[in-house]
Amino acid sequence: MINFQFSLNFPQAVRRTAGQAMINFQTRLCDRRSGQVLVESIVAITLVLVGLLGIITLLLRSTVANREIQNRLIASYLAAEGIELVRYVVDHDISVGGPGAWNARVGLDDPYEIVFDAVDVHDTLIPYAGGKVYLSSGVYEQGLVGDVETDFTRRVRVVDTANKFNVVSEVTWSGRGSFTLVVEDEFYNWRRK
Repeated sequence: MINFQFSLNFPQAVRRTAGQAMINFQTRLCDRRSGQVLVESIVAITLVLVGLLGIITLLLRSTVANREIQNRLIASYLAAEGIELVRYVVDHDISVGGPGAWNARVGLDDPYEIVFDAVDVHDTLIPYAGGKVYLSSGVYEQGLVGDVETDFTRRVRVVDTANKFNVVSEVTWSGRGSFTLVVEDEFYNWRRK
């Protein structure tokens, strides 16, 4: 039987060099990992910021859209109110002067502003002079200077043709542009004798 013994005895310098190579390899591996973590962190932060920017943009656009919808709603109420106040003037004239007085104060093709005063109805329609609408104590008023001047103006035209009125109430306002809302109605003299 043959017995071989083989042993490698590396000198101390070779062992040290191999150990240093292993340490250098591990150090380079850690450096690569820390660089990789840094890159991954930058990418993650960028993705989060892009997502937040999208959400903020959506919120800003929805706020602007809500403001535009609010202005359109206010304008529609102001225009409808213009029609109703002309109807109020006509009804008041009929109640005071009888059916023949239904067009006593309206009917010219001139534009009007509407100043509503339930006590003195005679001052309700005044000639148009710019038509600014003011906000005073939560109520929109025209012709009277209120607390806050709004971007709205209202002009009412009444065209008298025989036994009917054509009433056009036009509200304009500015925001992200200039807008106009027009509401029309016809009143008939159904109370005539």
